[in-house]
Amino acid sequence: MTVLKRALGTTLAAGALLLTVGALPAGAQTAVTGQASFVGVAFASTPFVADLGAYNSAFAKAKAAGYTTAQCTLAHPVVATPLGTLWHASALVTCNA
Repeated sequence: MTVLKRALGTTLAAGALLLTVGALPAGAQTAVTGQASFVGVAFASTPFVADLGAYNSAFAKAKAAGYTTAQCTLAHPVVATPLGTLWHASALVTCNA
């Protein structure tokens, strides 16, 4: 069961990282206006991986919406909390065009 949980956490974190690194080609992004917020959530076997997954997920959503990294800031520190035998983390990113 522990191996399954670790594999799940690693898979979620890797998926969030892939979304962040290669979500959209640069030419596919469109200019956006206004302010928007994006929430990233992750579950993992360690707090670090959960934090990283949530952070990457939030920024990937912002990028997919057309915001650049320079337009976005992390609203508060990402802190993982235990949830059974896994760790849960969420990240809030606010973007201004």
